[in-house]
Amino acid sequence: MFRRREFLELFVSGVSIGPGRDPETRKYIAIEERVTFHWWRLGADEGSEGGEEGFTTPR
Repeated sequence: MFRRREFLELFVSGVSIGPGRDPETRKYIAIEERVTFHWWRLGADEGSEGGEEGFTTPR
């Protein structure tokens, strides 16, 4: 479990989960429709030469 989490931290900066029911209709919202992954963004690393890409934090 810990190895999997460490691996995911290389690509995912966070996860958001929305409400389980629609506030107006009170209908159930499937988990697939309410989970949002926040991915690390690829960007140029300011300290490197040669145009290598690096990870940047989301803004």
